Amino acid sequence: MLLLFCSLPETKYSEDGLMKVKVIGCGNILASDDGVGIEVVRALEKNRLKSNIEVVEADSAGLSLLDFLEGADKVIIVDGMITGAQPGTIHRFTYKDLRELSAGDVNVPSLHSLGILDAFKIGEKLNPEIMRREIVFIGVEIKSRKEFSVGLSPKVRKAVPKAVEAILRELA
Repeated sequence: MLLLFCSLPETKYSEDGLMKVKVIGCGNILASDDGVGIEVVRALEKNRLKSNIEVVEADSAGLSLLDFLEGADKVIIVDGMITGAQPGTIHRFTYKDLRELSAGDVNVPSLHSLGILDAFKIGEKLNPEIMRREIVFIGVEIKSRKEFSVGLSPKVRKAVPKAVEAILRELA
Protein backbone atom coordinates (compact mmCIF):
# COMPACT_ATOMS: atom_id res chain seq x y z
CA MET A 1 0.00 0.00 0.00
CA LEU A 2 1.41 3.35 -1.05
CA LEU A 3 0.49 6.47 0.90
CA LEU A 4 1.10 9.88 -0.60
CA PHE A 5 1.30 12.94 1.59
CA CYS A 6 1.12 16.47 0.31
CA SER A 7 2.42 19.51 2.06
CA LEU A 8 -0.31 21.91 3.12
CA PRO A 9 0.31 25.42 4.40
CA GLU A 10 0.62 25.59 8.15
CA THR A 11 -2.57 26.85 9.75
CA LYS A 12 -2.09 29.92 11.92
CA TYR A 13 -4.53 30.23 14.80
CA SER A 14 -5.29 33.24 16.93
CA GLU A 15 -5.24 33.10 20.72
CA ASP A 16 -8.93 32.10 20.77
CA GLY A 17 -8.28 29.13 18.46
CA LEU A 18 -9.77 30.65 15.28
CA MET A 19 -8.06 30.72 11.90
CA LYS A 20 -6.39 34.05 11.12
CA VAL A 21 -8.08 36.22 8.51
CA LYS A 22 -6.79 39.44 6.97
CA VAL A 23 -9.05 41.93 5.22
CA ILE A 24 -7.00 44.23 3.02
CA GLY A 25 -8.44 47.42 1.58
CA CYS A 26 -6.49 48.74 -1.42
CA GLY A 27 -6.68 52.15 -3.00
CA ASN A 28 -5.76 55.78 -3.12
CA ILE A 29 -8.11 58.07 -1.17
CA LEU A 30 -6.80 61.05 -3.15
CA ALA A 31 -8.05 59.54 -6.41
CA SER A 32 -11.80 59.66 -5.78
CA ASP A 33 -13.39 56.23 -6.39
CA ASP A 34 -10.00 54.48 -6.43
CA GLY A 35 -10.05 54.93 -2.63
CA VAL A 36 -13.10 52.70 -2.22
CA GLY A 37 -11.11 49.76 -0.79
CA ILE A 38 -9.80 51.97 2.01
CA GLU A 39 -13.27 53.40 2.70
CA VAL A 40 -14.77 49.89 2.84
CA VAL A 41 -12.28 48.57 5.42
CA ARG A 42 -12.74 51.72 7.50
CA ALA A 43 -16.49 51.09 7.50
CA LEU A 44 -15.87 47.40 8.27
CA GLU A 45 -13.88 48.32 11.38
CA LYS A 46 -16.99 49.95 12.85
CA ASN A 47 -18.39 46.44 13.24
CA ARG A 48 -17.52 44.19 16.13
CA LEU A 49 -14.97 41.84 14.59
CA LYS A 50 -13.56 38.68 16.15
CA SER A 51 -10.00 38.73 17.47
CA ASN A 52 -8.77 36.52 14.61
CA ILE A 53 -9.56 39.21 12.01
CA GLU A 54 -6.97 41.82 11.08
CA VAL A 55 -7.95 44.80 8.94
CA VAL A 56 -5.23 46.41 6.82
CA GLU A 57 -5.18 49.57 4.69
CA ALA A 58 -2.90 49.18 1.67
CA ASP A 59 -2.31 52.17 -0.56
CA SER A 60 -1.21 49.97 -3.45
CA ALA A 61 -2.13 46.64 -4.96
CA GLY A 62 1.33 45.80 -6.29
CA LEU A 63 4.01 43.46 -4.99
CA SER A 64 3.68 44.81 -1.44
CA LEU A 65 0.32 43.04 -1.36
CA LEU A 66 2.19 39.71 -1.14
CA ASP A 67 3.66 40.73 2.23
CA PHE A 68 0.16 41.13 3.63
CA LEU A 69 -0.67 37.49 2.82
CA GLU A 70 1.87 36.28 5.40
CA GLY A 71 0.45 35.01 8.66
CA ALA A 72 -3.11 34.50 7.44
CA ASP A 73 -5.13 31.46 6.47
CA LYS A 74 -7.72 33.47 4.58
CA VAL A 75 -7.27 36.84 2.89
CA ILE A 76 -10.05 39.10 1.66
CA ILE A 77 -8.91 41.90 -0.64
CA VAL A 78 -11.25 44.78 -1.42
CA ASP A 79 -10.52 47.30 -4.15
CA GLY A 80 -12.09 49.27 -6.96
CA MET A 81 -12.26 47.72 -10.41
CA ILE A 82 -13.45 48.54 -13.90
CA THR A 83 -15.35 45.89 -15.86
CA GLY A 84 -17.92 48.05 -17.64
CA ALA A 85 -20.68 47.33 -15.12
CA GLN A 86 -22.56 50.16 -13.41
CA PRO A 87 -20.47 52.05 -10.82
CA GLY A 88 -21.25 50.65 -7.38
CA THR A 89 -21.72 47.06 -8.57
CA ILE A 90 -20.15 44.56 -6.16
CA HIS A 91 -18.07 41.73 -7.64
CA ARG A 92 -16.69 38.63 -5.90
CA PHE A 93 -13.81 36.59 -7.25
CA THR A 94 -11.64 33.88 -5.79
CA TYR A 95 -7.94 33.72 -6.51
CA LYS A 96 -8.68 30.93 -9.00
CA ASP A 97 -11.19 33.19 -10.77
CA LEU A 98 -8.62 35.97 -11.04
CA ARG A 99 -6.06 33.59 -12.53
CA GLU A 100 -8.54 32.63 -15.22
CA LEU A 101 -9.27 36.21 -16.21
CA SER A 102 -7.28 37.63 -19.09
CA ALA A 103 -6.07 41.20 -18.96
CA GLY A 104 -8.36 42.04 -21.87
CA ASP A 105 -11.53 40.74 -20.19
CA VAL A 106 -11.38 42.64 -16.91
CA ASN A 107 -9.31 45.54 -15.68
CA VAL A 108 -8.11 43.79 -12.51
CA PRO A 109 -7.23 46.52 -10.02
CA SER A 110 -3.80 47.96 -10.52
CA LEU A 111 -1.60 50.80 -9.42
CA HIS A 112 1.61 51.81 -11.18
CA SER A 113 0.79 49.20 -13.88
CA LEU A 114 1.43 46.21 -11.59
CA GLY A 115 -1.93 44.90 -10.48
CA ILE A 116 -3.18 42.21 -8.17
CA LEU A 117 -3.14 39.54 -10.86
CA ASP A 118 0.46 40.39 -11.83
CA ALA A 119 1.55 40.40 -8.18
CA PHE A 120 -0.10 37.01 -7.59
CA LYS A 121 1.60 35.51 -10.64
CA ILE A 122 4.96 36.70 -9.30
CA GLY A 123 3.99 35.35 -5.86
CA GLU A 124 3.35 31.92 -7.39
CA LYS A 125 6.90 31.89 -8.72
CA LEU A 126 8.66 33.36 -5.67
CA ASN A 127 6.67 31.75 -2.86
CA PRO A 128 4.11 29.19 -4.06
CA GLU A 129 3.15 28.21 -0.50
CA ILE A 130 1.85 31.70 0.30
CA MET A 131 -0.48 31.49 -2.67
CA ARG A 132 -2.18 28.38 -1.24
CA ARG A 133 -4.11 30.50 1.23
CA GLU A 134 -7.79 31.07 0.64
CA ILE A 135 -7.91 34.39 -1.21
CA VAL A 136 -11.14 36.21 -1.99
CA PHE A 137 -11.39 39.47 -3.88
CA ILE A 138 -14.32 41.85 -3.35
CA GLY A 139 -14.36 44.42 -6.15
CA VAL A 140 -16.44 47.57 -6.24
CA GLU A 141 -17.11 48.84 -9.73
CA ILE A 142 -15.73 52.35 -10.24
CA LYS A 143 -15.98 54.68 -13.21
CA SER A 144 -12.40 55.89 -13.40
CA ARG A 145 -9.00 55.76 -11.69
CA LYS A 146 -7.86 59.01 -13.28
CA GLU A 147 -9.97 61.51 -11.33
CA PHE A 148 -8.03 63.10 -8.51
CA SER A 149 -10.22 64.37 -5.72
CA VAL A 150 -10.96 63.39 -2.15
CA GLY A 151 -14.17 61.44 -1.60
CA LEU A 152 -16.15 58.82 -3.45
CA SER A 153 -18.73 59.48 -6.14
CA PRO A 154 -22.35 59.08 -4.93
CA LYS A 155 -22.92 55.68 -6.61
CA VAL A 156 -19.70 54.22 -5.23
CA ARG A 157 -20.36 55.73 -1.78
CA LYS A 158 -23.74 53.93 -1.73
CA ALA A 159 -21.95 50.65 -2.47
CA VAL A 160 -19.72 50.80 0.61
CA PRO A 161 -22.28 49.20 2.99
CA LYS A 162 -22.98 46.48 0.39
CA ALA A 163 -19.26 45.71 0.15
CA VAL A 164 -19.05 45.57 3.96
CA GLU A 165 -21.98 43.10 3.96
CA ALA A 166 -20.17 40.96 1.35
CA ILE A 167 -17.07 40.88 3.55
CA LEU A 168 -19.09 40.03 6.66
CA ARG A 169 -20.62 37.09 4.76
CA GLU A 170 -17.10 35.89 3.92
CA LEU A 171 -16.15 36.16 7.60
CA ALA A 172 -19.21 34.23 8.84
